[in-house]
Amino acid sequence: MASTSEIRRRIGSVRQTQKITHAMYLISQAKLRKAKQELDNTRPYFQALQAEIGRVFNADSTVESRYLEGLETGDSLTVTLGGEVSLELEMTVTRVNREQELGLLVLASQDKLSSISALRRLNADLIFHTYSGLRVPREAVCYSEESGSAGVYVLVGTKAVWKDIELLYDNGDTYIAALNQSSTDYLWPEDLILLDTEGLFDGKLVD
Repeated sequence: MASTSEIRRRIGSVRQTQKITHAMYLISQAKLRKAKQELDNTRPYFQALQAEIGRVFNADSTVESRYLEGLETGDSLTVTLGGEVSLELEMTVTRVNREQELGLLVLASQDKLSSISALRRLNADLIFHTYSGLRVPREAVCYSEESGSAGVYVLVGTKAVWKDIELLYDNGDTYIAALNQSSTDYLWPEDLILLDTEGLFDGKLVD
């Protein structure tokens, strides 16, 4: 059993440890308050820097003026980036010019800056509309003399069969036609489209 002096010595040691621990706690509290104050002091500068980066990050492109109809300065657009980064950004139109055939569109964003601020330059293609359907050769498209609707002749067995189509987009050498699989009266992906339409009519036998 420890002697009385030994017990007193141990109690004194514990009390001394308590004093040191309490002093360290006070120092830590003071350092934490100081760090928090420094953070609060720098917050306005960080916000100003963030806003400046937002003004620096912009996208400009020359675009056919017809695609810029309806766009005005201040409008918001959702822009999807691919390639080096894969992001969807909320961007604001800061300038739009439709005075010439090739117009100018300038977009700016402060969205997701931490992900894009490291990029020095990012090339982008602007896609204003997307279409989903069947690709139809231009030379295969005919127009009904009765209704004026567009259609194509497809080979069914040994006969040319007329099928109405809805043209969505003119792609130059081809059209994009709507895909409607509610009935075989409409064009299907498996249909064999006839390109030489001269003299064809619905039901004509094809050699």
